[in-house]
Amino acid sequence: MSMMLRSSRSAVSRVAGTLKSALPRLTICLDLDECLLHSVMPMAESTTKGCWLDRPHRAAPGRVRGAPDCELWLPQLRAPARVYLRPGLSAFLTQVRTLGDTILYTSATPLYAHALLSQIDPHGLTFSRLLDRQHCEVMRPGVYAKDLRRLHTPLARTILVDDMASAASLQPDNLIEISPFYGDEEDRALPALLALLRVLVDVPDVRPLLRESCGVGARSRRPGACRVTGGGGGIDHCRMGG
Repeated sequence: MSMMLRSSRSAVSRVAGTLKSALPRLTICLDLDECLLHSVMPMAESTTKGCWLDRPHRAAPGRVRGAPDCELWLPQLRAPARVYLRPGLSAFLTQVRTLGDTILYTSATPLYAHALLSQIDPHGLTFSRLLDRQHCEVMRPGVYAKDLRRLHTPLARTILVDDMASAASLQPDNLIEISPFYGDEEDRALPALLALLRVLVDVPDVRPLLRESCGVGARSRRPGACRVTGGGGGIDHCRMGG
């Protein structure tokens, strides 16, 4: 009897392993500005950044670090942009690439986006592709939506992580909304985001889970929004455990 039970369990494990391996790889699209980093530049030049009319370009009062992690010189800027990396970014990028195909999808200008990509992923180990403003849909001047259909990946296995809900207006059920980062050195959003992505790795269709499990408390912002915050609470308005 015990031999038969062990045999049955082994068969179930083999079937589960086969189903898991048959899933398309998860596609994880990460925003740039106020998601992975925060750059400070004169307001007149902030059109370089993504969704510049829909976002306050400011640091959280009293929380931004004095010295930036790097400075970015671009021809169109009168002074270098001061760039602050979200705490834990290096470790996050090292781990997130093991969970799926990772794409940088930003509504920033191409020159700015490529320059920052070379800073955060200099050896090209994390991001397989970069999509910038020219790959976005203009919803109104200064506000852009990211069309995940451009990726030609299964939408059931595609996630967009962005601090702007408007960025996912074309596919709202694929959004994980992360709290905007303005330089707070106490921010802890990336570890919380990584934990959520690990849950989604083996989910055949992420959209119902993000919509139904994460939508109740987020209706005031956008129905279906799953939100990851930078404070100690981690995942906000999300009941991934059941």
